[in-house]
Amino acid sequence: MADSGWVRTVGGVDGYLSIHARPPAARRAAIHAAPLAGDLRLTPAARGCIYLVPASQAPLALALARDQVLPRERRTQERAGVDPAELVALGEAVAETLASGPMGTAALRAALPATLIRSLGEVGKKLGLSSTLPPALRELEFAGRIVRVPTDGRLDTERYDWALTPEDAETVDRRPAAQRNADIAGIALAWLAPIDTRGLADFLGWTQTETKAALKACGALPVAVEGAPAWMLPKQRAQLDAPPPMATVLLPAMDTLLAWHGGPAPFLHHDDLHREVPVWGPARRSSWAEIKHPLARVVLASGQVCGRWEYDPERGDLALLAYAPGLPADIAACATRTARFIREELGHGRTHSLEKDAQLVDRCARLRSGQD
Repeated sequence: MADSGWVRTVGGVDGYLSIHARPPAARRAAIHAAPLAGDLRLTPAARGCIYLVPASQAPLALALARDQVLPRERRTQERAGVDPAELVALGEAVAETLASGPMGTAALRAALPATLIRSLGEVGKKLGLSSTLPPALRELEFAGRIVRVPTDGRLDTERYDWALTPEDAETVDRRPAAQRNADIAGIALAWLAPIDTRGLADFLGWTQTETKAALKACGALPVAVEGAPAWMLPKQRAQLDAPPPMATVLLPAMDTLLAWHGGPAPFLHHDDLHREVPVWGPARRSSWAEIKHPLARVVLASGQVCGRWEYDPERGDLALLAYAPGLPADIAACATRTARFIREELGHGRTHSLEKDAQLVDRCARLRSGQD
């Protein structure tokens, strides 16, 4: 993962699929063991979203999220009538309780004195805060005092245990933002260069000014890709003249490769940009040319999206839809391997915790009928 990018987790199997799509293709047991051993860490990162990241990069990721999320959350707390002092008192009680071992949020709520946790009523519910416990946990997390631990190591859940930060571990990078941003930009380029300023800014939640400053500070080199300006590290310059990798990979929704480039459009054939695609949020559908975060799994071959795929829980195989470039010759072998991994090791193919198998079956039927 240190070589391929942070992995988004949204309560489904797509985090596993991002890792499985990259060499070496890790099995489920190894993926579960890594966060439990501390080699990988679940943490808020870009735009406050939860990612699985290498432990060495977790302090940077958490600091990035803290700077973007905490001011907004504190404004929400103020609107909900939360007194910062009560969060401090509750946070100290949480830390004392976690001294006996990791606990989930529900277990913490049951273990803490009821007088310390205050319901925020209808006003809080409208703002997304049911009580003072969630913001107290977030304050502790952004302060680097507690960390998330996936229950049983699983990534396909949005429920976590909370644990005290080990005494010898640094969980949040406390350097000035300019220094941290330079390191983050360098890490991103090492994964995915060449990348343009807009794509990097959109993904990280930075302004154009912040992004340009970070690129300059990390020593990024301006290059032209098909006539468009982009950036890469000086040591990567030879990659521009190298042919694209020929490997075929089946990428999940929200995969880092597409998201870090400001969305999937750069990877689409121009004849496919008009196609509609499911999206996150209330809009439900958009086109590949417009979308940044598609709710769609894609077939990528030679650096181009050449089709879509979905797992069929009733048949235990994959449904495929070819795009303009056509599906690659090795698609059958790739589909068989991915279907076996989902079927035998993961046990389901849902993208997020609220999704139902019936929705997967419906999407498979659409793909098999030639529809997006």
